[in-house]
Amino acid sequence: MIKKQVEQVKADDDMTVATDAASHFGEPQEKADAPAAVREFAIPTPPTTNPYQQEPLLLPRLGRHRCPITCPYCHEDTHTMPWHYPDCCTLIVVVLLLVVFWPVCWLPLVLPDCQTTAHRCAKCSHLVGTTACFGR
Repeated sequence: MIKKQVEQVKADDDMTVATDAASHFGEPQEKADAPAAVREFAIPTPPTTNPYQQEPLLLPRLGRHRCPITCPYCHEDTHTMPWHYPDCCTLIVVVLLLVVFWPVCWLPLVLPDCQTTAHRCAKCSHLVGTTACFGR
């Protein structure tokens, strides 16, 4: 009987200390021996793909202009949408022209032959081929 009273007093003291600390820090606290809440999280699973299915290869030598193709992704007879963008080779030529004759250093940034051309399918917009700068 005395043990129960002593345990009750200790529990009350622990709760008082926890309440004092909670009021000091502005958040409620529980006793240390109380069970913690268990949170369960759903783990996302990666999409299943066929490991034996290979991506279609890019079509070689499509040039700088739009051209008719059969898309390897959507299997439609369509044409490509070319998109020209400068790459490292283009920027090196810009710097060389800046050193040699600066008034024409901007030309490689606007000439399609000095840029890399990416061809995309007009139907599904997948990348179907590229042509490197200067036709290499």
